[in-house]
Amino acid sequence: MVGPTVLLMDDDSLFLWALHRFLENQGIRALLAYNLPDAVRAIRREEVDFVITDCEVAGASGLKLARKLKEYQPALQVLLVCACQKDQINPADLSLVDYYFNKPVEFRQLHECLVRAQSTVKAGRHPPSL
Repeated sequence: MVGPTVLLMDDDSLFLWALHRFLENQGIRALLAYNLPDAVRAIRREEVDFVITDCEVAGASGLKLARKLKEYQPALQVLLVCACQKDQINPADLSLVDYYFNKPVEFRQLHECLVRAQSTVKAGRHPPSL
């Protein structure tokens, strides 16, 4: 059985590298994006099951990415990892994400969330035209 594919978007290269290594060791394929253009390129090339993104990435918004992805792939699960508190995010933007985690986040929590959420991933995905 092939594990899920996750797109990771964060401009903190150390966090991204460490999370990537952790997920790969758990059997989860992880694609890396350091900014919004990287994420768009990755999504165009690959089918992903989940996205883990920071709120703010190199002058762009992880929420902007979530909005675009949900337009084309509504069932895609988005996990938001953010240094700010949940109540500091616009509720309309927050409705775009399926799970929210404060930084610093324990990788084990993200993995457990992915395992639970994997059962809700629907077939019939297609790469969005971003």
